[in-house]
Amino acid sequence: MPCAPINTVADGVALARELGLDPVVTAGDVPGVRHPIGFSATAPRYDLPPPGLDEHGDEIRAWLAD
Repeated sequence: MPCAPINTVADGVALARELGLDPVVTAGDVPGVRHPIGFSATAPRYDLPPPGLDEHGDEIRAWLAD
């Protein structure tokens, strides 16, 4: 059974920084949490910021209705 403290996002980011990791990445002007898995040949890209709330909702609902 896994056993560890339950952290908030802020606590998790603080712990990652204490461990020498760089947990925050900025896409556009929006900070976010870096992808936790690293690949040797293909690093993740953060070209675009995350979409706004319901920004693509109409398109997704139309796709789901098909």
